[in-house]
Amino acid sequence: MALSKELIFEELSLILMKYSLGKLSSSIEQITDGWTNLTYKFQIESNGKFYILRIYHSDREENIQVELNFISYLYNQIHLPVVPSIDPPGIFLLTNQYYCVIFPFIDGIKYINTPQNYLRQLGQTLEISRFLGQLHSINNENTLSICNYRVINIVDTKYQLINSCDKFQKDYKDLYKRIRKIIDECTSMIPVIENEFEQIMFERNLEKNLPKDYAKQFLIEYQHTRKMSLTNDEWNLLELYCYMTIFHQILFIIHLQDNEKIINEMINELLLPSEEISQNKTFLRDLR
Repeated sequence: MALSKELIFEELSLILMKYSLGKLSSSIEQITDGWTNLTYKFQIESNGKFYILRIYHSDREENIQVELNFISYLYNQIHLPVVPSIDPPGIFLLTNQYYCVIFPFIDGIKYINTPQNYLRQLGQTLEISRFLGQLHSINNENTLSICNYRVINIVDTKYQLINSCDKFQKDYKDLYKRIRKIIDECTSMIPVIENEFEQIMFERNLEKNLPKDYAKQFLIEYQHTRKMSLTNDEWNLLELYCYMTIFHQILFIIHLQDNEKIINEMINELLLPSEEISQNKTFLRDLR
């Protein structure tokens, strides 16, 4: 059940009062480029500071807690530029039973992403890749279970996009055609499987030769900071995982059932770089 911005405002105000965090200012702003969540920016009147309310659309509390613990570890132990959540309240529920977390807001420059310029600014891309390289170079046995934790099921993502999006396909025919074109042309090695156990087994076999505590790579700067070159298995799966990570986010947006303008903007932003990679057959080879 979706909540209106007005109801979210009311519930957030009560949470802030309950934990003596201050009075909510007059409005909240939805940020449309959140990652598998709904994101709202708000301000507290008493201190003038801005914060982020993250509403998790479809996640278990244990997954969220793993994420929060990991963020806290990165901030306190590795000193990466992340911020822990505000606790209390920690993880809390809205009346629609969606879990929420509040974070301090970090100001910055949003990357330019338009039909004319869909690539991140170079400086931001390099900075992100260096931080990821630093993160994935951690060689501490106590952190391996957290680093290896992944909630995206790429096989299920493909299955749902093909078989469980009839309304979206009808309402947004052009967007869905663009999605299916990339799925059909670029993800053929992923089978269309409904059974959850078979999905899990396929993923395990697909990833069995990849190095542990490494994820998707940001290539040259990433390898330099990680102090390890990408393996052949990582190179072979890199393009596929680019598509499936983006499709996971698209599937989340489809399930939101938000207003048409927001859906079009968010999915179009995600499709543009995917289409460029799929159409330029030498893109990753040239990088390598």
